[in-house]
Amino acid sequence: MSNQERFFERLTALFIVLPCLCLFVGWLKWPFALLVCGILVMSVNWDLKETPGAIPERPFDLSTSLLLWFFLIAFVMVWLSGIGGRGVQYWDYFKHNAVLNDLINHSWPVRYPGPDQKSLFLVHSLPYYLIPALVGKMGGWKMANGCALFLGVIGLWLTFIWFALLVEKRTHWLPIFFMAAGGLDFLGRFMLSGQFPALSGDSQWWGVPWQYSANSTLLFYVPHHALSGWLLTGFLLHRKMKEGVIRNGLFWCMLGFCWSPFVCLGLLPFVILSHWGYPLRKAATLQNVVSAPVIFLIMAAFYSSRNISDPHGWIWYGQSGVLRLLYHYVVFILLEVGVYVILLSPDVFRKKDGLQMAWRISFGVLALLPLYHFGEWNDLVMRASIPSLFILWVMVARTLFSDAPAYHLKPILLVCCLGAMTAFAHIADGVKTASRFHFYTVMAPMDLSQMPEGKIYMGKGDSYFFTHLARSVE
Repeated sequence: MSNQERFFERLTALFIVLPCLCLFVGWLKWPFALLVCGILVMSVNWDLKETPGAIPERPFDLSTSLLLWFFLIAFVMVWLSGIGGRGVQYWDYFKHNAVLNDLINHSWPVRYPGPDQKSLFLVHSLPYYLIPALVGKMGGWKMANGCALFLGVIGLWLTFIWFALLVEKRTHWLPIFFMAAGGLDFLGRFMLSGQFPALSGDSQWWGVPWQYSANSTLLFYVPHHALSGWLLTGFLLHRKMKEGVIRNGLFWCMLGFCWSPFVCLGLLPFVILSHWGYPLRKAATLQNVVSAPVIFLIMAAFYSSRNISDPHGWIWYGQSGVLRLLYHYVVFILLEVGVYVILLSPDVFRKKDGLQMAWRISFGVLALLPLYHFGEWNDLVMRASIPSLFILWVMVARTLFSDAPAYHLKPILLVCCLGAMTAFAHIADGVKTASRFHFYTVMAPMDLSQMPEGKIYMGKGDSYFFTHLARSVE
């Protein structure tokens, strides 16, 4: 691994770990906070100092000009996405802004008045918001949003870098392809309704109970899931490609659990099966055996304190039109995943770089995820698919930017252009909003407890986490 690749590993680790430290310090009683933070810092330090072995070095450094181009595209996309109050803010930002506002204006853990004089607490995927919230406590709301913009740019820039390192192509088109990548949503809506929909960022809901979000949709709606999912997938798969195994994968997966339980769930199959054919002792590291279970137990107690339960079950339960549901499922898988898999170059599958297992797992995960429903909006499918979709786009990019014959490249280029229509709609919305306002267009924040859907993000004050592990709030 080259010095440049090691630098990006350290920067990614800092991006993921620092907000987790803020979470533990801000939410746990000081003895638990000291213990967990000490274990976490020691584990990350040892992880980054380890000397990988097995597969010979294959340095693939990116030029300075290419890195600056990646940064420029990341800045433009984050500016248009609504992060930090610039560009367009879709309806998810009512919640994003409320969470950030409450983290700024309340002590941690954030407490709300509940029924019968019982307290409720903010329970959500919080690391994404914590650094901007700290800045906001010192400098106010606008400073917090400026920090969120900066961190969003850094996170997306690192995503582009990991994507390029996995594709192993030095081309200025890579970040553009990544942000344009998506399924054939407009074609799917036409097949199910008989009408082409208007060009809209909401086109991904095309009449079936699932959504595999385009990359632009993830950035514009749920950056807290997207950035952690993309970065951890790229970071860990790069280790698999360079070292033959995902070193300390369970530990990094549990840090992903802090950011997003769904992303963690989507990463687990790759982490577990990456050790296939390797001695089990390779996985028995301090990070995996000690640190990972500690983080998991604390975060499981935190998330399980939620005040409501999510609807869940197999998709065929309670369905009268099973054949129609099956038809929807087949169309969904074909247009979101299958058409790309069919058009992939055979050379991509024959490449011996340690990722063969990864793409097989990703196709299996994407085929199976829709069979189980979890959450009011089926968040399991939309968010646990992020790592697998990231790998799919790596494979598509390897084909698209390969030396395959033109007759092979033209069909997949056409499909990619059709899949980019959702991204085009998002960017058009962002440009229209940015041109209508001069600099600062953020929605006015409100208290989460005053929002109708705010109860989804609250936890019980009498739960095990808040009675035994969490700091007391005056």
